[in-house]
Amino acid sequence: MTVGAVLLAYALALGVGGGSLCRRSGWLERAPRLGVALLLSVAWSVPVALFLAGLTIAVPHTALSSGVSELLGACIVRIRSAYSTPGGTVVAVAGLCLSAVIVVRVSWVAAQVVQLRRTERRTQQTLIAVAGRRTPAWPAVIVDEVRPAAYSLAGPPSTVVLTSGLLAALTRAQVAAVIAHERAHVRCRHHRLLASAAVVVGTLPGLPLMGELRSVVRRLIEMQADDVAARTHAPETIATALFTVATGQPPGSVPITPTSALAAGDSDAVARVRRLLLPPATFSRRVRGAVRAGIAAAVLVPVLTAFAPAAVAANQPPVVTSQAAAPAPPG
Repeated sequence: MTVGAVLLAYALALGVGGGSLCRRSGWLERAPRLGVALLLSVAWSVPVALFLAGLTIAVPHTALSSGVSELLGACIVRIRSAYSTPGGTVVAVAGLCLSAVIVVRVSWVAAQVVQLRRTERRTQQTLIAVAGRRTPAWPAVIVDEVRPAAYSLAGPPSTVVLTSGLLAALTRAQVAAVIAHERAHVRCRHHRLLASAAVVVGTLPGLPLMGELRSVVRRLIEMQADDVAARTHAPETIATALFTVATGQPPGSVPITPTSALAAGDSDAVARVRRLLLPPATFSRRVRGAVRAGIAAAVLVPVLTAFAPAAVAANQPPVVTSQAAAPAPPG
């Protein structure tokens, strides 16, 4: 089997089989930061593998093969043998087209995501300038709105936005916990992680792996922000604030207990409340090491698969062809 075929099979296996990683991502909630890194590395491994597959398929039938052999100091015969693909020029052109499509698709989707986020940020900045107000009581911008809500805008300068409804519904301790949660989003650069997920999903939207990736990444980063806020605020305070914001009900109207949280339904907010009130066991050192190994494998496997044959060929003795071995004609 050729290197290109191996990379195509690898991308297909991850793109299809990786969907179960998102559907069964509950265990990643025990370490949200590692979970996000694992999901994004696996997701981005697919377009990288497809791009490299196209290049390796085209190598033996293009001028690129001569350049690679000279760069590595290996015989052109060995390079072509390592990357040989049946089909000739037609397959080589198809490989180049595949690589070009991946590059164009990623670039186009990335430009769309950047433009959309810039537009959203300008809209929010305009709203803050027109309707927002600052108060010495809180390091945030207050917007008059009955519905309790809070969000953050990445900088510079970064801004935490609270609605007047949230200030009316929450206690001071709960408001402080909400602000700590939103600051954690900015400090951990969660907006970049969400943008990365949006780009890879938009690049290959039809794959099962991409179906739930954005929602799972969003849930995990919210849980990571909860964990950061819980370092300085009581988990019960964060949970009650979260329940109030999610349901729009004032504190005390519904008792916040593990039983009521479980009965409220299977939403992201409920999962976060349940996790705050009933913290799951953290990963052991062995499990953390296994997850980190999975992240490294997702990053390195496509690259090593693509270039290992060329590296091996570079360290082999030159192949002497029959033409090279023939004696020179007498002068």
